[in-house]
Amino acid sequence: MKQAADATLPRFAGIGFSGVGLEGALESVDRRPADAPFAYVVTPNVDHVVRLNRTGFTYASMYEEALLCLCDSAVLAALMRLLRVKIPKAPGSDLVGLLLANAVRPGDILTVVGCSVGVVDALRKRHPEAVIHHHEPPMNFILDPEATACAVAFVEAHPARFVFLCLGSPQQELLAYCLKRRGHAKGTGLCCGIAIHYATGSIRRAPVAARRLGLEWLFRMMSEPGRLWRRYMIEGPYVFLLFLKELHLTSTRSRASSK
Repeated sequence: MKQAADATLPRFAGIGFSGVGLEGALESVDRRPADAPFAYVVTPNVDHVVRLNRTGFTYASMYEEALLCLCDSAVLAALMRLLRVKIPKAPGSDLVGLLLANAVRPGDILTVVGCSVGVVDALRKRHPEAVIHHHEPPMNFILDPEATACAVAFVEAHPARFVFLCLGSPQQELLAYCLKRRGHAKGTGLCCGIAIHYATGSIRRAPVAARRLGLEWLFRMMSEPGRLWRRYMIEGPYVFLLFLKELHLTSTRSRASSK
């Protein structure tokens, strides 16, 4: 599935969302065979949308080429509802948790790119039934052609049913896009940030009540204020300007169609 190719997809600020929830996403990923040509799942949130628009859509292709583009953010889902676009929230961390709990079978091969050795060891202890390969690229590896080539080569040399790209955005999406375009890798990639950390208990996730209220971002900011305050308090609010632009476009189209 190529996101941009389907004009019926729910869209917001330049990103076309697949419009499926967690159950549909889990089913789509689970049914793909391990030897299928590499395809990947992205889960954009406010940070992704803001970056995409502020960089002049430099990274648009990596969302357009995704197998699934899921809405990771309660804020985005709420803004889209105000535009009368209904889309389910499907956080990447929830999808990874469901996948590990329900879709990993004895003998499955998993590849993890990113995370520390300790986190991957914790994953192995939780899933002894799976064979897990691990590659930990250096920080900001995507800026280093040699380090990027090494990460690509590792994934291609270790075919896996699921490939967890735990590198942060946009590095993980760029790597997934590169792997798909090359056409040599197999399996299904999940661009999942710190989802493996949550799944192994290496990092505490926001309480369920906070998640249901759409306040996971606040919990994260309070947990890591030095790293995240700027993202949420300075850069993130730009999404409301994007919302106003979308609202204006929607109103303009509505008036034009009524004439």
